[in-house]
Amino acid sequence: MRRTDAFPSNFLKSEDIGDKEMTLTIAKAEMEDLGQGSDKESKLVLSFKETEKKLVCNVTNWDAIEKVTGKPDSDDWVGHKITLITMQVQFGGKMTMGIRVSLKKPAATFSKPIFKTAGTPASPLKVLCKSSGITEPVLMEFLQSIDLAEPNMTIDTLLPETVQTVITQWDEFCAKIKEVVG
Repeated sequence: MRRTDAFPSNFLKSEDIGDKEMTLTIAKAEMEDLGQGSDKESKLVLSFKETEKKLVCNVTNWDAIEKVTGKPDSDDWVGHKITLITMQVQFGGKMTMGIRVSLKKPAATFSKPIFKTAGTPASPLKVLCKSSGITEPVLMEFLQSIDLAEPNMTIDTLLPETVQTVITQWDEFCAKIKEVVG
């Protein structure tokens, strides 16, 4: 048994994210009393739709959320998506891994299906290809060249994580593809 299994936390820790990104939707932003006795402090705590774990918001993360959402008031953050990352931070005079809010805006997600014909949902990537003038074979060749797809894959067989990565980095990918294709 691991320590985190024996003593689960109600709060996100850098180990929960690891070296990946975690995009979450803010469900609540409320002040909570944390600590005990003389160490008790009131801090802003964020709750999310996708996890029961919360995040204690520090000044650095507040500034990042304000920049990503465009909202200076934490009451207006509910419903906005933020992406959490881990990085080395100084805490208590020591360097340790900490959680930071990425300044990169989370990718748009398609909550409602986009229909190509009556009743048939279209892949978000197919919609993006069509709107940008990049053909599906060119996109797949590019994804293979950067090891995000296997040679026998199609847009319809890409892993959900790959689709999310492509959507997140669409503008960057388009620029690179257009450089190569001309």
